[in-house]
Amino acid sequence: MSQDAHDDEDIEVEVTKSRTLRMSVQAEEANTKLLRSKTGGEGGLLGSMAYSYGTFGKDTVHGRLFELETYIFVLKRHMHMYYVFVLLASLFWPIMWVIAIPIGWYGRVCKSKSLVMFSVFAALGLILGLTMWMLPCFATLLGGGPGKMIQLVHRKELNYLDFVDFSTCKSMLLLFIAFVWVYHEVDRDVTQNKAHALESWRYRRHRDWGMECKLHAEQRRSIEHLIDVELPTPGNTPSVSSTSDFDVQAHAPTKENSVYIEELVTVLDQLPGWKSNLDAMSEEFYHYEDGAESMFEVLSKNLGESKEFGVWPLDLFMVKNQYTTNIDLFTALYVSWKQCLDMIWYLKNSYFDNPILGCVCVTLALVRSLIARFWLWLVLNGKFWPQDVAGSMVVLLSTLTSFLVGLLWLSLTTMMVAEYRRTLIQVTILSALADPESRMHYIDYYLNREYSLDETQIARLLSFLPVLSLKFPSNVAAFWRLREYTTFDRSNERIAIEFILEALIIWLSLKFFMTCACLYMSSEMPAVVAVTLFDLAVFGVLLLYSLHVALQINFRMDKHKRIFVEAKYQVTLTEQNMLHAKGGPSNNTELIRDMKVARQLLVEYLNMALEYDRQDKILLGFIVTPGKILSVVASVGGAIVTLILNMEKKGQLNIPDHSKVFGGATDLFLFMHNASAFLPNHFHL
Repeated sequence: MSQDAHDDEDIEVEVTKSRTLRMSVQAEEANTKLLRSKTGGEGGLLGSMAYSYGTFGKDTVHGRLFELETYIFVLKRHMHMYYVFVLLASLFWPIMWVIAIPIGWYGRVCKSKSLVMFSVFAALGLILGLTMWMLPCFATLLGGGPGKMIQLVHRKELNYLDFVDFSTCKSMLLLFIAFVWVYHEVDRDVTQNKAHALESWRYRRHRDWGMECKLHAEQRRSIEHLIDVELPTPGNTPSVSSTSDFDVQAHAPTKENSVYIEELVTVLDQLPGWKSNLDAMSEEFYHYEDGAESMFEVLSKNLGESKEFGVWPLDLFMVKNQYTTNIDLFTALYVSWKQCLDMIWYLKNSYFDNPILGCVCVTLALVRSLIARFWLWLVLNGKFWPQDVAGSMVVLLSTLTSFLVGLLWLSLTTMMVAEYRRTLIQVTILSALADPESRMHYIDYYLNREYSLDETQIARLLSFLPVLSLKFPSNVAAFWRLREYTTFDRSNERIAIEFILEALIIWLSLKFFMTCACLYMSSEMPAVVAVTLFDLAVFGVLLLYSLHVALQINFRMDKHKRIFVEAKYQVTLTEQNMLHAKGGPSNNTELIRDMKVARQLLVEYLNMALEYDRQDKILLGFIVTPGKILSVVASVGGAIVTLILNMEKKGQLNIPDHSKVFGGATDLFLFMHNASAFLPNHFHL
């Protein structure tokens, strides 16, 4: 396909996405206008069940967050079901093809999502199993059959891990496919909802109070070129205006030094660390939907039926849509293939963006794939590479497969952890809008150290980071809206790292128990012990680092409570100064009223942050605390020490005075276990 054809396809996709968003905005705006004409105000005090969730509107970031949290709750249950499908496909792949096609056909007829996905993973298990085992089986048959291979194992030219690796790599690939599928669903919904929120803010929400940020004149001038976009005129007014009371003059800033909230988001996009690196990959996903609908699209379709029954569109989603799908088996296989290619393409581009990290991943994957050979050679006194031709082919295939699959999972985990850490910078930027201390932290830790920018670049970027005075009530409301928008914007990275950690914990736990079983049944120390120790060490470090990042994010979000408390004090002090100023309160009536409103908003937002503040729960659905991190350290360290002790008992390691060494280690882990139980109960960690 030519480059022009690719460009035309991209343009067509963008136009289709834009048209879908505009039509949704147009339809909702028409109904909102009808509600206004009947009840007064935005749906009146009661409004409509189709357009509000009780006290807050559906078409708000708060409403979108509620929908997303509900969707994630459903998606987690589906992901756990996918784990079961992966396990079944890994164990029984030679026979599951018998039922995969009829179940897929029946699932397509009744539109059952669980049946379709079961057939997808069954088919994928068969495809991957045949692909991975075809050449090793062919080499085994040419080399004299299974008996000859067992002889090579006894002569210590091969080890059983050379064959087991094909099964473990197949399971890891199935987990990778499950993750990519779920990440695609979350990413598509977050992308569409975020685009709709910005579209809504720009064309419909400017009549709402609190959508305007008041800045200093110098700050407004420094960002003017970034928000200097063409305003709607009678000749180029968006299509939404035909069904709404959109006012061109109302769209323009009412104050000289004010910006709207979506304009501020555009400015923040210029700052390093605010915008996700996964956005480019998200665009490619729209090419491969093929009948799969996002939750955003499903809720729009449920609008008419929900009005008929007097329920929410989300109610209908929970009753029927979460269990149904319009996609069939073969389309799902094609979509899964294209999604995996997109993810691999992103990982490859990430290496070019961060070559040092890419080299580290390649080196670790290479070491992991060769551990079994060095173990056989150095520890078991065997041969590093078999002399038999068929055995050499099996080892070559096993090593290459282990390297590629290990590199895939190392790259995926590392890049997702790095992207999740990027959200920590985004939260820091959010805090810097109202907290000078966070602004200094962003300058020192990120602009100076991490991005290594010169003073001219830093000064230019800092001019794009305005400071919001929370003495203005509109700034208080805008900061809270930005806070909710940031939480919404980080959702795909947060869910991605949560699913990655779940998969890692399940995989490492199963591998640890399998290794312990091998140790119990084997008279010698099998090579799987060394590989398991490597996996526990490398992936354990990534697990702990991601928990550390989650702890820092929760700390910075929790710090907003202090920002509200300090602002409340400053607002109260300013209000009293105005009351006792020369001329009395009569000369400052409007300012005093603003101070009262600002203080009331600060009190309300502080209460909301105290009562139900959303925190990252990436550790099996639990909030990350210092105590839980210590518990994870003790668990990972205990698993490593257990394997090392078994190696020492079998005579593979000679540790002098091991009672002192491991006695001290045991005391350390007991202390960490007690600390992890003591800290949460006594310091509310």
